Amino acid sequence: MATYSRYNPNQKKDNRFRNIVIGIVGAIVLLTLVLVIINAVSPSPLAEANVNKYAKEVYGERSDDEYLIYFYSETCAYCQQLQQSSEYKSYIANPEIPLYKLDVLNIPDNIIRKANITGTPTIVHMRKNAKGKYEIVRTVSALDNIRNYLANLS
Repeated sequence: MATYSRYNPNQKKDNRFRNIVIGIVGAIVLLTLVLVIINAVSPSPLAEANVNKYAKEVYGERSDDEYLIYFYSETCAYCQQLQQSSEYKSYIANPEIPLYKLDVLNIPDNIIRKANITGTPTIVHMRKNAKGKYEIVRTVSALDNIRNYLANLS
């Protein structure tokens, strides 16, 4: 009489589940490595090339050592008030530092995040440093603060 045993040393194990788990973990690790490499290689959203790309679309070719980026939204009541203010109109009439006006609804989110834009209106003052890279000098938010800042720049 033959006895049946669950364990048979001659029987090959079924490793499908283990292979599937190893494949999934491997795919996740590979995807993570690819994303890290892409993030390390991709230029900063506020890098000169990216800012100039979006500014050129609106303002044409320019090369400024210093400029202001005005982040606004067409639906923002405070932005509309700022654009009607005497300080804004005075600055636009004779700008000491070029001002690029960018609608937050029409630019990539990574630029908004990199510039730390939490609301509109916001003005970011950019200046080229000694190494030739642009850096944020100052970020001004809130309607009254922007009015004062523009008045002091004029």
